[in-house]
Amino acid sequence: MILNGNVTLSSHVNITRTVTIDGNGNSLSKGLQISANDVVIENASITPSEFYPGWFYGIMVGDVTGVVIRNNVITGNNSDEIGISDITGNSNAEITITGNTISNLWTAILIDSANTDATVTGNNINDAKHGIYVSQAPTADVSISSNTISNPKALSDGSAGDAISVPNGTLAADVTAIQTNNTFTGVASGKEVVVLQP
Repeated sequence: MILNGNVTLSSHVNITRTVTIDGNGNSLSKGLQISANDVVIENASITPSEFYPGWFYGIMVGDVTGVVIRNNVITGNNSDEIGISDITGNSNAEITITGNTISNLWTAILIDSANTDATVTGNNINDAKHGIYVSQAPTADVSISSNTISNPKALSDGSAGDAISVPNGTLAADVTAIQTNNTFTGVASGKEVVVLQP
């Protein structure tokens, strides 16, 4: 499916069948929920929208596999929004997130479930409190490389935002590899790769 113009939506859209959506450089005024295997979202400009009371997403990926999210632009409204996320507590999600430009929100990319396999590569992230936030999935299941993360927003307590966060217990060698394989600009020292505390 190729979009031939900008699309104005009244609410976020739930995708329930296998499809490739090529935005063709056009915009979607609300977010997308992916509830089918083998969905591709590419070349679209997406504005995050409210999925649940107080929770705003650009793209949310459900308990599905074979999802590819590439070459999109997701721009927030300077509030507590999430660019791309899996669903907390899923049992088997598999996502490739590549070549996207994500800016001006709370968290650019959130991998929240321990059961998500994700490849996160080649994304440009700017002006987010948390750039790439992996809360539970082991680093063996989440590949993070060749991303550029710039100028994180300050956190609500006034401390510096973080570029990449990884689960408690992540090995020091894995932290070093992630720091080496990604690019950081305007990121406070020690905030390039943060190991979450229990």
